[in-house]
Order: sequence, then C-alpha cells, then structure tokens
Amino acid sequence: MLTLIKFGFVIDQSCYMNTKFKTTAIFFRQKRLKVKLNQEFVAKQLGYETSQMISNWERGICLPPNDKLPNLVELYKIPRKEILNLYMAETQKQVLKYLKKS
Repeated sequence: MLTLIKFGFVIDQSCYMNTKFKTTAIFFRQKRLKVKLNQEFVAKQLGYETSQMISNWERGICLPPNDKLPNLVELYKIPRKEILNLYMAETQKQVLKYLKKS
C-alpha cells in the first residue's frame, strides 16, 4: 500500500494511481472530509441528483466544472487563493506532460 501525507492527512494512493487529476482528487476529498460533509449532501447543494459527480472528482476522473467552484469554495471553506494555486499547478503539470510527449 502506498501512502502519501498531503494536506495533513495520510492517504492510501492505490485508488488514485491511474487518474489524470490525482492531486486535485486528494485535495477535494480531504477538504470535504475536513468540514464533515458527505458526498450526497455536497451533490444536492450543487444541484446534482446523485453523488456520482463528486465521486468522480475525488477519484481524479474529472475536475469540477468551473461554475461549481464558487459553491465548493463556500461549502468546503477553501480560501480562493488556495484553489487558484491548485488549479494553476495542475494545469502546468498537464501542459508539461503533453510538451514532453512532442
């Protein structure tokens, strides 16, 4: 089992190994857990009928839509600068990955 200490939590990385957005997935999951919200509650607050979308974000399959970020900042009590820095770092990592391929 691989573990990582990120954002003050020990995380089992095995469920993130083949994901595109591992760092973002860990971030959103830990922020949700920190404020003691479940995926179903977050989904309802964001207008989703099921928690599948939240699960997808937390497994690194996709990122939250940009129009949901203000709601997530509020729900998870995330400083705006922190989420901006996260997205900038994630974007830079993805761009560098594609540039190395060419």
